[in-house]
Amino acid sequence: MRLLCAYDGSDDAERAIAVAGRLVTGDAIVLYVWPPVVVPPLAGALPPDAVLTPDQLEELDQRQRARARDIVEQGVACARRAGFTAEPELQPGAGVGEIWRAIVAAADEHAASLIVIGRRGVSPIRTLLLGSIASAVVHHAKVPVLVVPEDASNP
Repeated sequence: MRLLCAYDGSDDAERAIAVAGRLVTGDAIVLYVWPPVVVPPLAGALPPDAVLTPDQLEELDQRQRARARDIVEQGVACARRAGFTAEPELQPGAGVGEIWRAIVAAADEHAASLIVIGRRGVSPIRTLLLGSIASAVVHHAKVPVLVVPEDASNP
């Protein structure tokens, strides 16, 4: 079985992978959708000293990429501890809509049989304001989705 594990570095994401490891075996793609550096649309309207230079933006982007690699590698290590043969995958995506779309697209691209995701990777208040990534994945995925709640016990 091939799984797509949506991983964001949260305890819920680690718990979801651990629970999946107790339920199924196989290969796992560990996906982290990282927030790329985005130039503010109103940058031209800001005072010159408030805007980052291209060199500063490049440096910030490199830091974001390095952080993303570290996070996805943590997810791969978690998946391997859970018994999966795991590979990392990074996708850029800034907003909630981009994140769930990247998860669904990666599952399609890798012919995943199952998507594994924690129920909440952000604070409860932020989830209410932004909507639920897990819910969007459930409603748009073409394959089964294992959503592991925060208080999941051993299955």
